[in-house]
Amino acid sequence: MARWIIGLLSATLRSTGWGVFAALCLGCAFVAVDHGYSKRRPKVRMNTRARTPAPARAPARETKPTYWDTTIIIRAYCPCVRCCGWSSRGITATTHRIRPQDYIIAISPDLEEWIKVDDRTRLFVPGYNKPGTISMANDRTKQTRHRQIEVLMTVSKKINGRWYSPHQRALLWGHKYATLRVWSDGRREIVDVRRDR
Repeated sequence: MARWIIGLLSATLRSTGWGVFAALCLGCAFVAVDHGYSKRRPKVRMNTRARTPAPARAPARETKPTYWDTTIIIRAYCPCVRCCGWSSRGITATTHRIRPQDYIIAISPDLEEWIKVDDRTRLFVPGYNKPGTISMANDRTKQTRHRQIEVLMTVSKKINGRWYSPHQRALLWGHKYATLRVWSDGRREIVDVRRDR
């Protein structure tokens, strides 16, 4: 094979000149490298520096959400003139029109720091909400302090064989105490509803 290539190169040099000869030499060199005819081995660089392993990262600690509790008062009201005054038209503080079967709670202004009054704030009040329902915190109380929440009674209900109007149900609810639990991740829940402190 090598004799054949040398013969081809010398014949080309005699007939055409140095330009074509150089091009043919380059072409033969590429063919030889492509087919493994080159005996030159690639250099392998040795890494003389010892690699130090990267320091292992400590696993991230899972921080459990913390909470704090405060005692609040839970009372009840209905959309009548006696509970809401002469200006009551069945519209809450966030302009929500009250419908039957609505679960609405009114928040006193001193609790608005923790419970925002709008249509997106939801709370579950034990004893008031049925399982699977959530109350909307979209009304304000007449009382401006005492950390008070009022639940809205909208429909008549049969309790112990007797029918009670919404106003009678509000009176029957009475004055209860509960614990408002505010979590560090933003959740709010009402726990431990009771009659006395």
